[in-house]
Amino acid sequence: MVDSPDGERAAHFLKTLANETRLRIVGCLSLGPLTRSELSTRLGLRLEEAARHVRMLCVAGLIVEDVSRATPELRLETAWLRAGNDLTKIFARTAGAHGGGEPESAESKILAAFVREDRIVRIPVAVKKQLVLLRWLVERFDEEREYPEREVNAILKDAHPDFAALRRMLVDHGFMRRDHGIYRRENQSARTG
Repeated sequence: MVDSPDGERAAHFLKTLANETRLRIVGCLSLGPLTRSELSTRLGLRLEEAARHVRMLCVAGLIVEDVSRATPELRLETAWLRAGNDLTKIFARTAGAHGGGEPESAESKILAAFVREDRIVRIPVAVKKQLVLLRWLVERFDEEREYPEREVNAILKDAHPDFAALRRMLVDHGFMRRDHGIYRRENQSARTG
């Protein structure tokens, strides 16, 4: 997004939706209104946890709470789904600000979802997405060098706190080879993932 109030609003909207629990809440409310208690029971959440996510969704304008009823109900706000609303206009303006160049590649989209400011924000569960992330991550290592484990750990820790999991994944998926505590990047030129 661009540095503008519109870009910030669009980014906030997307960031609010980019959470599994909040997506589950939106999904539940798409089936019909629920009280906070019904929602937390249906999703298996503590009331406090559900309230935190509900508050964020309300601020973003994704759901509303009807307090005119004896027992207030949460419902999905569908205005943001309709074409031509304020939000779709914002997305159109921010997309236009990028110059309409080449479409973003699938790998770029995956990296954008898991990497911020050259750090991994979370490790994907899906293997195909892991492979994209690992291809990006292994670029931190020179093919001509050997690395002791402590140096591998330090390099990976700069990318994500769970360096041990990343190190294992790099070896398990064939991006690096380990021999007696010494690591070497595998030649990736023939590798397509």
